[in-house]
Amino acid sequence: MLSLRRRQSESILIGPDIEVRIAAVRGGVVYIDIVAPPNVQVDRKEVRQGLATVNRRSTKGVGGDKHD
Repeated sequence: MLSLRRRQSESILIGPDIEVRIAAVRGGVVYIDIVAPPNVQVDRKEVRQGLATVNRRSTKGVGGDKHD
């Protein structure tokens, strides 16, 4: 893990084409801008975890009990 300190308007680069920029810091909340190619999926962690949970639940019924 890499920990960095950035101020408002400063950026970090991830690979050749992803930029994470600190847009603002207000009241303990950090606003970030992410610039990435369209083929790179960018999600909040809790959103992706929620989708994984929904997908797991929906696949549990596949191949389960069949009622004739």
